[in-house]
Amino acid sequence: MTTEPMSDDSLDDIFNDTKVAPTNQSIREVSDMVEAMKKMADEIDQMTVALDMKVQTYRQMVEKTVPEAVLALGVSAMPLADGTELKIEDVVQASIKNDNKPAAYAWLITNGYGDMIKKTVEVSLGREAPQENLEAILKVAKDLGYLPETAEKVEPATLTAFVRRMYNEGKVVPKDIFTIFQGRKAVIKEPKKKGAKK
Repeated sequence: MTTEPMSDDSLDDIFNDTKVAPTNQSIREVSDMVEAMKKMADEIDQMTVALDMKVQTYRQMVEKTVPEAVLALGVSAMPLADGTELKIEDVVQASIKNDNKPAAYAWLITNGYGDMIKKTVEVSLGREAPQENLEAILKVAKDLGYLPETAEKVEPATLTAFVRRMYNEGKVVPKDIFTIFQGRKAVIKEPKKKGAKK
């Protein structure tokens, strides 16, 4: 995020068309504001880079460093001094790349999971389209001269839950057409409050 410096000559050109001529002090004040903006922009850039690095380091700890250290102790959970509990949980995430959509959808349909695929129909209507056309559009779209657009998709959360269930049941999901990540992550559980309902 960078901004070009504003010279006094540039400010003079801007104010030449105004009815009230600016004073040298007001021009300096604006110049100071611009310099402050430039400084803030540089600081934001630096903070953004630092935040990205911090997020990557945190993910490395959550998904690799801490799980490996805890599992090396022969446990999957352990209480902490502050009353919280550290647990290592299995993680499964799934998605479908655009290039693999035809093969992935065909696999879902062939194996009886076609109901996971959401089908949508979009029709471009002008602002003056009568309301009654909307009520019957899916049936008579082409007769009315509209061009419906169809699309299919599988929600990521639905796919992830499906793959997790398949794995739990010992079934195979082809990794050559589905993008599947398996791993572990460290989760800190807060202690249950006294008197809380189970």
